[in-house]
Amino acid sequence: MKDGTDAQPLPTPGSLDDIWESVWDGLEQAVASHRHPWRLAALATPQPDVRNVVLRHADRWAGTLCFHTDLRSPKATFVPGPLAALFYDPSEKVQVRVQGQAEWADEAARRARWTSSRLSSRKCYLAPVAPGTPSDKPTVNLPSDLSGRDPTDEEAEHGYPYFGAIVLKVATLDWLKLAYSGHIRARFTPEGATWVAP
Repeated sequence: MKDGTDAQPLPTPGSLDDIWESVWDGLEQAVASHRHPWRLAALATPQPDVRNVVLRHADRWAGTLCFHTDLRSPKATFVPGPLAALFYDPSEKVQVRVQGQAEWADEAARRARWTSSRLSSRKCYLAPVAPGTPSDKPTVNLPSDLSGRDPTDEEAEHGYPYFGAIVLKVATLDWLKLAYSGHIRARFTPEGATWVAP
């Protein structure tokens, strides 16, 4: 033993195919469950800047992830363009990083994403001013007549012009399993899958 890499037995993560399937299983579960740790992702833009966003859709066959945003927000200025997202499951000690090209959903898909959103989510797009606008006092940035209640479908529709659905086409997916005995890492690209040094 020269470099210490064999000092502890390595975790058994399964095959690269198993890992790929487990990642997409987890992403799809995160869309369906508010409690899944991957429901919230850290989305990074080239500025650089990072913020948490809610994973709204995952399509393993298309290799895409979807997040919603206010079209007036700073991150919207980076679409179309390269974006990255980070997911972490503290109980499984698994980190997944994805990089890819972001585009706007087409109008039919955008409308479908809007319609499938809860009224409490659509309420956010009724903000009178753009997210990040300076204010001289704390503000929830919502119309006063919506205090303590969700909008009706008709009221919510006024927020639709500000609603955007970001579709991230995954180009690179990096999986990292943390373990006391040694971390294991794999990378998936259009060229194929490979184990990489953690």
